[in-house]
Amino acid sequence: MKHLVHISPLTESDRALVDDYFLSHSKVLETYADLLLWWNSKVNLLSRNVSRETIVEHIRHSLWVLKSDWVNNARTVLDTGTGGGLPGIPVALTRTGLEMVLNDIVQKKGMVLKDLLPKLELTERVRVQIKDVAEINLNPDVVITKHAFKIGDLLHRVDKETCSRFVFLKGYTEVEKEIKQVEEVLSVRVYKLDEINTNPFYEGKGLVEIERIGEVAK
Repeated sequence: MKHLVHISPLTESDRALVDDYFLSHSKVLETYADLLLWWNSKVNLLSRNVSRETIVEHIRHSLWVLKSDWVNNARTVLDTGTGGGLPGIPVALTRTGLEMVLNDIVQKKGMVLKDLLPKLELTERVRVQIKDVAEINLNPDVVITKHAFKIGDLLHRVDKETCSRFVFLKGYTEVEKEIKQVEEVLSVRVYKLDEINTNPFYEGKGLVEIERIGEVAK
């Protein structure tokens, strides 16, 4: 059995919804952008000389995971390879009833996250775990990640007893090649973000939902 792959269109209403998420929480998201800009000059979270405008776009980009019903309906979400909190912090700031675990393996990024959470009033429902994602004792409803893992690498590190649903922000041209390396059967849905966003920032970027649905592909 092969993987089940669907390429799904996006609409203007999808983009309007993401814009509304940003605008309705703009004050705290702009505060986060300022904090991230300051920290990025001290710790390489994004590219070293990234502009504030680009940081804001990274935050908007992160909010696209809310297109996924898996994220919107979740109680607990694990954001792995989070760096300075992307996409997890924008999602947590927008979905105020959600519990979020931010995970990275780099200690200095953990230091940044622990500084950010109280300033953004997130300490009660967002936790930081600085370790290999394979070592986290958690059963989240969904795992999210932004340009941090190849699909097979993350599924290898997060076993099926831990989680079966994943939402990736990654280049959509990479998906077909990456899932060929995965033996278990997957249901894959790909949204091409550059079909609905004219900003060059989104060129080649996709939102990818992956669900484990079987043992081994034949």
